[in-house]
Amino acid sequence: AGYDFNWDARIIYEAIQKMGKTTGEYMGVYGRFCMNLLAVEVIRVCTRRELSEAEKLDDLGAELNQQKKYEEALPYFDKALELSPRFCLAWINKGIALKNLERIDEAIACYDHVINDIDPRYKKAWGNKANTLILMGNIDSARACIDKALEIEPMAIDAYFNKAAALSIIKKYDEVMKCYDEILKIAVSKGKIHVKK
Repeated sequence: AGYDFNWDARIIYEAIQKMGKTTGEYMGVYGRFCMNLLAVEVIRVCTRRELSEAEKLDDLGAELNQQKKYEEALPYFDKALELSPRFCLAWINKGIALKNLERIDEAIACYDHVINDIDPRYKKAWGNKANTLILMGNIDSARACIDKALEIEPMAIDAYFNKAAALSIIKKYDEVMKCYDEILKIAVSKGKIHVKK
């Protein structure tokens, strides 16, 4: 892709003409504008990169997870982790596959590995561990994980959904409603939903 500097020049030129600027002033403003656009384009191109082999394998495994082919997904995650042992997302995706295969202890071990050995602030590890603990009925431990996820990212809608699920199991419906109120506030603040006045 990239920028069409000629198109941008016409737009800027017309705007500057409307402001009564001279051609010399226009060239100065346009030059600064182009340099800013060029800088943005250079940053965009330089930060674009090919996926690593581990990322490609993780993507293939995640696609299989989406298709509920959890057993088939596991070798992709294992290979990705062989290539990149500190690849948090591959550990999380492997945990999701294991959880869905009802290999709960192994799933939690994946999340714990991320939390304890790689990145204790990786929110997805805390959130997925909470989901798994909820399935096990270990609500207190799940709530502790959710609180940690919210400490890391206070506006994490998924963490509030997890919290609401955990609280509904123990019939704390007033607190469930507070979670949903918080979800709505966050969604409005992020522009995900709009409230008509």
